[in-house]
Amino acid sequence: VTAPAGTYFNDLHAQSATDLWGAGGSKVGRWSAGSTWTVTTPFAGAQLFGIHGVPSHAWVVGSNGLIGHYAY
Repeated sequence: VTAPAGTYFNDLHAQSATDLWGAGGSKVGRWSAGSTWTVTTPFAGAQLFGIHGVPSHAWVVGSNGLIGHYAY
């Protein structure tokens, strides 16, 4: 899997073979259905360092003590 143009990820987490999450810079990306990336910038000004998850939830950690949560 190649990261979307203009995006780099410091960390990746695979929920399954077709559900991959990445976090880096100020962006969070999700590669779903094994074919497309959706990239967002959910925490303006924060640098994101890591991502981890369990089914239906993902957490990111970043600068200034940020811990962000996604439920999907």
